Amino acid sequence: MPSPNEDWEDLRKAIMGFGGKSVRKSYYPQLKDTLHKLQRFKTLLDHTRDFIFLVDADGKIIDVNKSSFINLEYPKDEISSIFNIIPEGYYEKFKEILSRKEKVSIEAPLIKKDGNLILTEMNIDIVKFNGNDYVVIVARDIRKRKELEDELRRSLEEKELLLKEIHHRVKNNLQIISSLLSLQSMIHDKNGTFKETQDRIRSMALIHEQLYQSDDLARINFKKYVEKLIRNLFHSYSAGKSIDIILDVEDLYLSIETTIPLA
Repeated sequence: MPSPNEDWEDLRKAIMGFGGKSVRKSYYPQLKDTLHKLQRFKTLLDHTRDFIFLVDADGKIIDVNKSSFINLEYPKDEISSIFNIIPEGYYEKFKEILSRKEKVSIEAPLIKKDGNLILTEMNIDIVKFNGNDYVVIVARDIRKRKELEDELRRSLEEKELLLKEIHHRVKNNLQIISSLLSLQSMIHDKNGTFKETQDRIRSMALIHEQLYQSDDLARINFKKYVEKLIRNLFHSYSAGKSIDIILDVEDLYLSIETTIPLA
């Protein structure tokens, strides 16, 4: 692949030559200004951290920014095709993308000179030059982002396990209190005071039980909670009675701060 600097030098000489030959002098400043703009834009692309490739429909690299060579550690003449720097497992996917000519975003690795992989997020788009379709690939190194995401995910999982354990222990403690009240009610509770208190504690224990069994530790499906609560009350008070239960409860989610007073 020709050196980008050689390309710019050839272009500069051509424009300078036009200025001294048959091209009207009024066009020369415009051509020179255009060259400077192109040089500024090329410098901008070369100094971005992203990997930028211009490839044709077959994957042949037409142009590439300087940052790609530096970060992939390849000499300029060793990257001729996009298939030189992606793993074989991605060949078919890239061929499909190039043939569809659609704008897509994917995660795919690039292969460095030493064989190590750089995981990137690629934005792929189609552009036209002189009536021909080309593919612009802008790839960004997302290894650090993935590491942070994994670290955050592990941290959230640890906190989730901790919260589940807390709700589990609260539920167990409330059940112990309920059992103690049950023993007291059999000995001293003539007016049903212990029984009523025991049922209230059970209702709160049921909240914590549902929380540690749920994937959502911040909210409770109140419909499921009410259904289970009513079943528990039914078994506690319906002995020898013919009672039909009819529930009409919306499928809504409430926070624990709201659910406990309702319970």
